[in-house]
Amino acid sequence: MLEQFYNNYFSYNITDDNFVRLDSLVQSNCTPEFVQAWNRDIKDIGLYDPLTNGFCEDFDTMKNSLSIREEDDHYIVSFCYYTWPDKKKETESVIVYVNNKGKISHTKRPSDGYMTPAL
Repeated sequence: MLEQFYNNYFSYNITDDNFVRLDSLVQSNCTPEFVQAWNRDIKDIGLYDPLTNGFCEDFDTMKNSLSIREEDDHYIVSFCYYTWPDKKKETESVIVYVNNKGKISHTKRPSDGYMTPAL
């Protein structure tokens, strides 16, 4: 489920033209609380994507390097991207929590434990 979701998510750049498609994808795969927090972070504030830890460029590289590992009560979603301006290849990870209905309920940034939505 997560692999298909992220492959679809990485198929759209976060632009006004694609926002309706992304919003629909997130609404069908995430809890209402997560959808509300995602909308706030992406659309209202526009500074942070909790599904990618803020990385929202180079989706082809992100999609082609996608890796998902199941842990105790969550998944580690990892992907590569190229830095700007030096084009250095880096790896990023996000911790994803899925509820018992198979919907994304929370994401967590590994670097500082920031959760969306906040607990």
